[in-house]
Amino acid sequence: MDSLGRFFAILMAIVLVILLPLQYLGHGHGERIDGLVSEKVSEFTHTARHQGHITLDMYEDMVDYLDHTGELYEVSMEVAHPVSGKEVAYQYLGEDRSDISLDFAS
Repeated sequence: MDSLGRFFAILMAIVLVILLPLQYLGHGHGERIDGLVSEKVSEFTHTARHQGHITLDMYEDMVDYLDHTGELYEVSMEVAHPVSGKEVAYQYLGEDRSDISLDFAS
């Protein structure tokens, strides 16, 4: 019975010596991929803000890069711009009122 216990102990030691480094390497690889993806997305958003538009080539380049990582990503975009006082007035009044004064400094 003692030899069976030693056999399982040696087997467990071998498994742990092999699996723990593999798990560590896999975790490090995932972190590197996340960093590269974050850098690529930041570059994409900076370019889009600087140019003021997104071309099909820019979008396909980013999606291809994400696809080559082997991970699954959900891509969503939100377009936002500063709103002027006249746009707010038009939204609430429902008509173009050029006679509205939007000077708030009295």
